[in-house]
Amino acid sequence: MAEPGTTPSSPTFTAQALAHAARRKAGRVQRKLQEAEVDIRSANTVLTQPPEELDEEDMREAADLNVAAEQKVHDATEELEVVKELLVHAAGDPATLPPAGHNGDGVKSLLDKLTGRDA
Repeated sequence: MAEPGTTPSSPTFTAQALAHAARRKAGRVQRKLQEAEVDIRSANTVLTQPPEELDEEDMREAADLNVAAEQKVHDATEELEVVKELLVHAAGDPATLPPAGHNGDGVKSLLDKLTGRDA
């Protein structure tokens, strides 16, 4: 039976579930940053060659690698904001917790709300 103010279809997020979601997302952030690092190192390898050894294709490849790295860092930054919010909720700060009965359908819905994918 549901507690007053909640419905059976709106489970309460546990600190453990939120921390687990934050851990998974932090792992994805770390992988994206590692991939970005590889992209930047590859681009720098090309760009540190003497100018007379570079051709247009090399320059285009280095630019593409830099753009890819920039996007990965941007995505990782946004995901870190979600991790931060998950950790705040997991800590149980009453000012940041949703009111009873309005806490979504699980961790996925919270992630969707925090990343703006529910709009």
